[in-house]
Amino acid sequence: LAPAPRTTPAEIALRSVMSLRTLSVVGLALVFGCSHHGAAGNDSSVSGTWTVEGAAPTAASCAEVGIDTVRLGIYSAGDIEYIDRLEAPCTAGRLDTSTPVLAAGMYDVAWEGFRGGTRVAQGARHTLIAVRGANAVVPVVDFVSGYDPSGTDASVSARWTINGVTPTAAACMALGITRVRVAVFHRTRAIELATLTATCTGGQIDTRPLAVLAAGDVVLQLQALDSHQVVLFAGAMAMEHISAGPTHVALYGDVPTDFASSTFDPHGADATLGFSWTLDHQAASIDACHTVNAATAALVLYAPDDVALAHGVSVAEGPCNLGSFDSGTSALVRAGAYLASVELRDPSGVVLSHASPSSTPFAVTAGARFTVPPVDLSFPTTLGVTIDWVDPVTGGSATCARAGVTTMGYALVERTSGTTIEQRGAIPCVEGLSFDATRTPGFSAGTYDVTITGTSSARTWHTSATECTGIAIGDHAIAWDTCLVATP
Repeated sequence: LAPAPRTTPAEIALRSVMSLRTLSVVGLALVFGCSHHGAAGNDSSVSGTWTVEGAAPTAASCAEVGIDTVRLGIYSAGDIEYIDRLEAPCTAGRLDTSTPVLAAGMYDVAWEGFRGGTRVAQGARHTLIAVRGANAVVPVVDFVSGYDPSGTDASVSARWTINGVTPTAAACMALGITRVRVAVFHRTRAIELATLTATCTGGQIDTRPLAVLAAGDVVLQLQALDSHQVVLFAGAMAMEHISAGPTHVALYGDVPTDFASSTFDPHGADATLGFSWTLDHQAASIDACHTVNAATAALVLYAPDDVALAHGVSVAEGPCNLGSFDSGTSALVRAGAYLASVELRDPSGVVLSHASPSSTPFAVTAGARFTVPPVDLSFPTTLGVTIDWVDPVTGGSATCARAGVTTMGYALVERTSGTTIEQRGAIPCVEGLSFDATRTPGFSAGTYDVTITGTSSARTWHTSATECTGIAIGDHAIAWDTCLVATP
């Protein structure tokens, strides 16, 4: 940037923020007596802070606004009183006397900026209450340069798209964009001009024939903002030299900036949420989830135009066996419009099954609850068998290693026909088996017996005649059983 023109006292602006409890002036007068001139005393210490251009002051920023010293002005009867200990270098950013400097009373005060002993800036006045033995805190003030980029030399244009096409209300809502602006940067501060803002759906800002910027070097950036004035997307920082008008600045050469849903992020603090799921029309449970090797269920949101559900973002995840997720009072989603899907995932995050409650987008409103309709997560007909190997020493159920089983065999038999659907022998010992219509040829709805054998160097194990028999499973259902396998 070219050096900013020298700041004059009239150009210096201040922002001041404070919160005051409503006070009775009469009541205070009874406690302190009337406010008075001659504020120096030994009743109350004083502290307070200031910023420059919205940040902690530095030598460069203090020089930019033309202030070397900050003092606290105390006003009374058309006069201003200063106390030596109530001043500090601009770069300090803070004043704290630690020990008393004010007499008890009620004062009209304001931070003031000085350059070379001359007052060049004055903040808003505030009532300061000094109480014996207490610390009086002066509200913060922000010293700014008063830089104003507006002028009559250049008109400005800028264009944008969403996912490469002209923005629509639905697309803007999906990304949470409410308006777009061309921001003018002064140091690190973004300055907004009303003439350089537009609604998201407009697709362009073009001030022609109106010139809105003054001649000089400026840095411009196209920004997309949400309803909370947060910048969601932005183009590159572009330095433009504006000559004496009339002239025109086409930001980025009028090539549209694309706000893409590849950067889609529905996370936010606008709405709480809840969603629920079943597994093949069965309530989620530890056994059902274990049978299909499912660990968690996640809610995934998509931009409303992402009908292929290709670029989802997971916003919440809970244990599979709970069957539902409720964020309670925690808001997790940004207001907008979304397609939704619930995914069931295994312990490593692989998606086992997913279901979308609707083919049309859901509208999420700030301050409201986003409740996703229940979904049923389908699986092929599945049977899970948990194997409890009997410990030959304790007689209790145990793992392969604890029981001493090294190899095993099994057979899955359809009970009615006597057909052996799957059979294995001499495989490494395991504590569970799983069969499903996708991986196990010939397996479908029916009634099954499972026989299991196990061996070690000294013993054998096998299921009794009453273990793992008559296991019924319906079409597209999930069933499970536990088999106790003992030594003879």
